[in-house]
Amino acid sequence: MFMVFAAVACVFMILIPRSDHESIATAIPRQYTRCSASPIDTIAVPGGIHAFCVFNNELYTWNQGDGTLYRTGPSTTGIPFAKARPYFGEIPTSIQVDSSGAWLFTGNQQTIFHFNGSNPLPDSISTKSPRLFRGTRLQNGQYFIQHYNKKTKQSELRLVNYPDATQSITLHRFPQFDDAGLVADGHIVRSPGNSHIIFAQTHNADMICWDPATGKTSTFQTIDRTPPINTIIRHQNGHSISSKTMFINNSGATDGKYFYMLSSAVSGTETFNGPEVDVYRLPGGEYTGSLRLPLLNRRSAHHIQVENGKLYAAYDNQCIIFQLNLP
Repeated sequence: MFMVFAAVACVFMILIPRSDHESIATAIPRQYTRCSASPIDTIAVPGGIHAFCVFNNELYTWNQGDGTLYRTGPSTTGIPFAKARPYFGEIPTSIQVDSSGAWLFTGNQQTIFHFNGSNPLPDSISTKSPRLFRGTRLQNGQYFIQHYNKKTKQSELRLVNYPDATQSITLHRFPQFDDAGLVADGHIVRSPGNSHIIFAQTHNADMICWDPATGKTSTFQTIDRTPPINTIIRHQNGHSISSKTMFINNSGATDGKYFYMLSSAVSGTETFNGPEVDVYRLPGGEYTGSLRLPLLNRRSAHHIQVENGKLYAAYDNQCIIFQLNLP
């Protein structure tokens, strides 16, 4: 569990580890016979893994200690790809890598930084209007973002043409809470080819799936079935998450056919031994099965990615690669 403080003016977030673990149970028992994952490699990376993504079988890992995005692959070991500390000090709310380079999205800085891997100086795009918290760049140059509308006091998912944001389309509105957007906090999961864009909420079971081809959004639930609940405490200078807030859905990934969620929910009478990966079939989100990930040096995985039939599980400063076997 973590405690989170968010100032209304800058959506500044501080994560404070808690020693206790409050768990929530799944609404249906997990099934472990339908899906399997076999470890095929373990890769060490420089510093820690505070965020990461995978592109063309290479890891791009963010180390908050020195503010650097490192590239590690079959023929490369911990090469600095983007040294971002001179430009911002926060952990990027989203990281995306494609053939043009790395896109680092910052909520506090209100800027998208683009590093091409050869020039140490990044290009930058202002995201002050509408203000971005998390985002992903589509192949057509548009941006899918999470935004908190202060006028309506609602979190929204929008399609934006930065830097000219006059044409902004609202795709989804979350339940109205005076919470600075913390109830709907989560992360954006993008499939290869942008066939699906999923906003995975951390504190409840609702996954918002947007189909760029049709422009339609749909919702499916993870197996914990947790409803959106406002556990946010308002203060004079901002909002804070109370100790009753559950951190359930930690990290998501998709290959376009399946959606994978690293979940802290426990199933049946099992005791919590670290998050497990629940697998859902797209586009409807039907539950397919679950995967137990091993501990590494007594620590559990905290981020996942998938690419080319492999699941990448990030630990403190190492990543275990698994070969997936799905129905």
